[in-house]
Amino acid sequence: MDDNAKEIQDDSSTDNCDGLLGYETPIRGDGLNAQYYNTPNFKGLAVEQTDSYIDFDWGSEPPVNGVNPQQFSVRWSGFLKTPVECDYTFRLKLALGARLTVDG
Repeated sequence: MDDNAKEIQDDSSTDNCDGLLGYETPIRGDGLNAQYYNTPNFKGLAVEQTDSYIDFDWGSEPPVNGVNPQQFSVRWSGFLKTPVECDYTFRLKLALGARLTVDG
């Protein structure tokens, strides 16, 4: 094992991800990290912030101040903690292309 890697631990008594490989910060439940870019190909980082909810209707407005409303991309990263264990559906509805990757 790499000297810098942490061993994955199974501790169901905790409500956070402490000890999991690559995640050492407890879940705070304040949102996902959002990186907004001024291009459609994730180049030219313009704004980084925490988005509490991922439910937007931007229309012709910029997603956040400082981002090109005509051509932009956004990457959300973080962890989702569901209230119950079951199947969930993610939906994207937009005029142009999109890519959604979960757990990858």
